[in-house]
Amino acid sequence: STYMLYKATGDVSYIAAGRDFLASLRLLKTKCGYAHVADVSTQTLRDKMESFFLSETLKYLYLLFDSALDRENIVDGGPYPYVFTTEAHIFPLKATIEDKDVASSAHATGLSAAQVVQQIL
Repeated sequence: STYMLYKATGDVSYIAAGRDFLASLRLLKTKCGYAHVADVSTQTLRDKMESFFLSETLKYLYLLFDSALDRENIVDGGPYPYVFTTEAHIFPLKATIEDKDVASSAHATGLSAAQVVQQIL
């Protein structure tokens, strides 16, 4: 997504791409939602809106423009790091096993950190 590319690179061309994409949505607006393009060569629209349009596409567009404003949001500046699934669901990355505990256990036992984690699980 342009959001992920912008976050990874800081390249403002992704903000411009998001702006262009947002502007193109006017062509897809219907009375009750958004259509999708059945044929790009003829610009034929199909009267169908996939559920991921709202749950993924618009969420990533919101995050792209929110990030471009240099504001902290729960994803970028919250108390925990987050990761997105490909469906744009937010999952916190808060480990239940502290890294320092694994490292000290590994050192004390002579096991690798992966072996210590495997024993805990």
